[in-house]
Amino acid sequence: MNGGDYFQKNPLLTQFYGCTCVISIVNKEESIVTIGMFDGVHIGHRHLLRLLLDEARKRGLTPRVVTFDEHPRLVLNADLERFRLLSTRQERMRMLKECGVERVEMIPFLRETARMSACTFVKERLLSQVNMRALVLGYDNSFGNKLDNDFEQLPLLAAQEGF
Repeated sequence: MNGGDYFQKNPLLTQFYGCTCVISIVNKEESIVTIGMFDGVHIGHRHLLRLLLDEARKRGLTPRVVTFDEHPRLVLNADLERFRLLSTRQERMRMLKECGVERVEMIPFLRETARMSACTFVKERLLSQVNMRALVLGYDNSFGNKLDNDFEQLPLLAAQEGF
């Protein structure tokens, strides 16, 4: 079966510029993950992606970018009149591919996603669905519900879960 047939028969998979984009299915490969919108894939993103790829090689893990189908601000309707994305979804996928990323987990961003704490998101999305074994984050990355955020508890969760 050629690549086009595979993606037609598997509606949860899409392909953008040769980058496999998996939408909310369970992956069996052990992964090292970074998470973010990667809008514009700027120099800071590129540095983080190089770290991801280097660590993946060292640890024998599959490098995977976790991103969202929609920007959280667009879903939550905050500052919509002033907010502009730097790149389309297709442009993001192309730029990620150009940086060497071959696996992208695109998670639908819904209001329910916004209500998750950071630890819940890691357990329900990254550990169970993406088979994450290591996490690479930028210095200013944070995620999870702002009102019920336990982002600071991630190192404890990492020790408990072994990532």
